[in-house]
Amino acid sequence: MFVKSGLFTNQKVHMNTRVIKHMYDKKPSEEFDAILTNLSKIVSQVEVIYQNLKAKRGDICLLGKVKGIRYICSIETSEVGNTVVTCFRLRDENYLKKYKILWSRKGGDPSS
Repeated sequence: MFVKSGLFTNQKVHMNTRVIKHMYDKKPSEEFDAILTNLSKIVSQVEVIYQNLKAKRGDICLLGKVKGIRYICSIETSEVGNTVVTCFRLRDENYLKKYKILWSRKGGDPSS
């Protein structure tokens, strides 16, 4: 499975079956369904990009919003491609306090 993203020029963001199974096993069914249905929006309509913590898997975290719900998507980046590590609904606003902001939309519509 892959989604196109404007953030990664001419690159796709892949998600393998291991990640899909991880999310299926760990997330409530309505959250899992919402993520799979809206992953391309979560990745392409990013509000903020964070540097992931060293103790966590993935290089960056994308914060996206779909239908008023905010989601975090952890991504491993490489020259070969970008891969989703996990994605989940942001339930605690304090969760991202320790993360360094790499980029922020600062309001407005997505750039073209």
